[in-house]
Amino acid sequence: MKQKVISFIYLSLLVFSVQSQSSFMTKKGHLKIVTKIDNQEITIESHDLELFLNYTTKEMRGVLDLNKLIDDNPKLSSYLKKTEAPLMIHFLGIIPTNDFMSGPHELMTFNWPLKLTLQNKSFEINLKSSLVHVEGGYLTSCRLSAFGEFRAANLGLNDLIPGLDSIIAIQIIQTLLKNY
Repeated sequence: MKQKVISFIYLSLLVFSVQSQSSFMTKKGHLKIVTKIDNQEITIESHDLELFLNYTTKEMRGVLDLNKLIDDNPKLSSYLKKTEAPLMIHFLGIIPTNDFMSGPHELMTFNWPLKLTLQNKSFEINLKSSLVHVEGGYLTSCRLSAFGEFRAANLGLNDLIPGLDSIIAIQIIQTLLKNY
């Protein structure tokens, strides 16, 4: 009998800790970048975007190592390999919506202010974003889609990559999960 009580208490604590989860981290966020180098369009994709979402504050932080970009453009790869400084782009933003992880909801669209930082340069952009609820039984999930453009000079990328177009388009697609 004592064994059953201890097992019940342990199981209750485990379930409570899962239900009280307030954050989620993934290393498989999807990022797509479109720009031009020497007037030739290039598309770069990465599945190595690291994301951290705090459900309570709705703050999302992330980091992307430019050296890990999936790219078949040898010119771009050679520029990135020549740089000795860390090439980690950090971003931070708060998703400005109601409690989208509490249950099913209609499509939500919003402008998402996001701060980008590379080395000692930072600036803020607004991404056109949407959250779509995805049914998942025990898991609640939403798919976040965000896209926008920024000037390469804002992060100093035009100094890093000769011939880089002045505008860079960015798209983030990520599934956000929460256990109940």
